[in-house]
Amino acid sequence: MYLGGQSIGWVECRDVNAELHVVENSNQLIRYLRACDNLILTNYSEFRWYRGSSSRVQRIERGRVFFPFYRYP
Repeated sequence: MYLGGQSIGWVECRDVNAELHVVENSNQLIRYLRACDNLILTNYSEFRWYRGSSSRVQRIERGRVFFPFYRYP
C-alpha cells in the first residue's frame, strides 16, 4: 500500500480456503512481521491487521469486528 509515493504497509493474500491461524504461525509470515510494521493478512473473507512486529490489532470476519479498532492520526 502506498500513500504519497511512500510505502505505508503490506498485504499478504492467501487462498480463500486458507486457515489464517495456521498461516500466521508460518515461518514466512513471521519473517514478514519482523520486516513490516503494518501488515494485513487475508483469505478474502477474513482480514487480520498487524501493527508492530507481532501483535494483532484487529480481526474482521465477514463484516464483524472482533477486536477494538485503533484509529491512527
